[in-house]
Amino acid sequence: METESELPREILSKIFGHLSYFDLSNVLLVSRLWKDVAEDPWLWKDFTVNVNNSEVFTKLMKMQRFSYLRNVRVSAGFVRSEEDARILFSELEKHIFIKELNLCHNDIKSVCPRTLAKCLNKFEKVKNVELAGSQVLELFNLISNGTNLKEVEICSTDFESIPEDMFSKAISNLNRLNLKFPILTKEQIEIMFKTITEDTRVKDIDIAGNDNLYKMNVSGFAPYVSGFAPYERRVQKLVRMAKGKHSQKLRKHSAWRKRGEIHAILLAVRKTDVV
Repeated sequence: METESELPREILSKIFGHLSYFDLSNVLLVSRLWKDVAEDPWLWKDFTVNVNNSEVFTKLMKMQRFSYLRNVRVSAGFVRSEEDARILFSELEKHIFIKELNLCHNDIKSVCPRTLAKCLNKFEKVKNVELAGSQVLELFNLISNGTNLKEVEICSTDFESIPEDMFSKAISNLNRLNLKFPILTKEQIEIMFKTITEDTRVKDIDIAGNDNLYKMNVSGFAPYVSGFAPYERRVQKLVRMAKGKHSQKLRKHSAWRKRGEIHAILLAVRKTDVV
């Protein structure tokens, strides 16, 4: 009977591929052969590196096992200085296999807009990023001209400086856009909903905490809700609550403070047969 040391490297690699990353890290300590096999970058490609120290991050990114790393999460509060931001994006630019980046609301507004935009534009998914006006303008300029990005989650950012045509083209090149507490013009919001109903690539969009959303011409907004699942479901829920036993619950809902908006939506929805 063959011992584990006599097993072919290919068999060991297949076995190691079924282990958790915790167990795989222990495998590295068993023997030189096992360590050599377990260092295969393909075994670690879906591991998520948590960045909480500049020096450690630099060392990790030089390790063979992380050559094909796809996921990086930057711990909240990691960026405390311009130097931390510089080191972070310097390392991220070097690794072409990274697909997903979670910036966890770190302050990266000191990074050169062009450098930042080029770096983010090569990923497929970017989450929890807060940008300066010049940075988001540069990013949307690149996205509008073609991008690897599929999903973007941007928080607490002013979009008003972005031209409407650029904004529209950028959105049409994304699969999912999540804007949390953005500063958007009413025209940008209307263009956004018009774009997503005309472009089949956009699968999901979410806006939270934008005052202009409540100041829009709701009658013009309602047709874009129709057929757009995420918002249609929300409107349907409001209608059911208004008609059913949950009317009291609706009054307690935080959105009830915008009762004029809800009333206008329901009227517009009724006219467009959304529900």
